[in-house]
Amino acid sequence: MIFVIAPNIRASIATASFLAFTVVLGEFTIASLLLKNTLPLYLAYAQGRNPQGAFAVGIVLIIVSTIFVALSNRLGKVVRA
Repeated sequence: MIFVIAPNIRASIATASFLAFTVVLGEFTIASLLLKNTLPLYLAYAQGRNPQGAFAVGIVLIIVSTIFVALSNRLGKVVRA
């Protein structure tokens, strides 16, 4: 498992993290240039003013997104069955 799966996973994780980084950076840049207040832009500004509040909002967003992913996973299994 270490010699077969781990080398293949490393490349996938590196590619996925690079894609996620570029999408987030692109969304932040476009929103900043168009002067739109989106969630990443709001969190970046809030982190400068109130770091603890921005951290709390980030944790809540992670929990909510995890719940949504779990629900969609469960609903996908129910629909297929």
